[in-house]
Amino acid sequence: MTEAIHRPRVLFITSAAFNSFTGGGITFSNLFRGWPKDRLATITNDPVPVSKDVCEKYYFLCPQEIQQWGMSIRKRFHGLSDLRNFQVAADRTPKSLTILRAIKRVIWGDTLPDQAALSKELVQWITEFQPDVVYTILGSIGMMELIDHIVLQYQIPLVVHIMDDWPAAQYRGGVFSIFLRRKMESLLNRLLHKATVRMGICDFMSAEYEKKYGLPFVSFQNTIDAARWGELSPNTKNGREGEILLLYVGSIFPNAQLESLLLRLFWYPSGLCLL
Repeated sequence: MTEAIHRPRVLFITSAAFNSFTGGGITFSNLFRGWPKDRLATITNDPVPVSKDVCEKYYFLCPQEIQQWGMSIRKRFHGLSDLRNFQVAADRTPKSLTILRAIKRVIWGDTLPDQAALSKELVQWITEFQPDVVYTILGSIGMMELIDHIVLQYQIPLVVHIMDDWPAAQYRGGVFSIFLRRKMESLLNRLLHKATVRMGICDFMSAEYEKKYGLPFVSFQNTIDAARWGELSPNTKNGREGEILLLYVGSIFPNAQLESLLLRLFWYPSGLCLL
């Protein structure tokens, strides 16, 4: 009889949780589908609704764990209790808050400062789960501080998965954003050196990060159900001779895929199918 494979208890600390909508959420779901549910837990502040088909145990972060500058102002205008509900009242944004946002962009740029602390509730939740390893795609300064606190307190291995080059774009545009950027880079460097495993999404990204940080990276991103997509193999009957048909399956975000897809549709509208 084959001995059962030991599955470690994985604690996700992430701003993109398990779901069927975003690239990160779909990737997590694909990579850990079939993992024992009692060995997966997620700490998140993802505003996208989570799914429970892969992971059932969630802790949703509140300001007592990640406090963002200006949250008291948001509560004043919207009566919000935590970070997750800020978008609910976006359509009711008063003019005064719009002005404050403009001031924020001048002073801090694209991202407000935030900081992390381990609340008693979070510590109890983690202790009850008893994780063997932390898996993360990192995130804001507050999120990275939280990861650093948890790894230090529980003395467990850390796995970092870099899924895009977000460090190149974060904390820019404001008068004081340079100070936030320095703090972000310091935290990123510290966590990468703490990590037992570091991953990029392709060989090129891994090579660039190895060069920048002097640390080894392995390449791994997503998985697919080959049987499902094998049914859509090339069929010459579907197109004219010399015509190339492309099938795109995935997210469409304004700052990522949308422009490329629009260009493709403009130049070759009959040759692209979107699912």
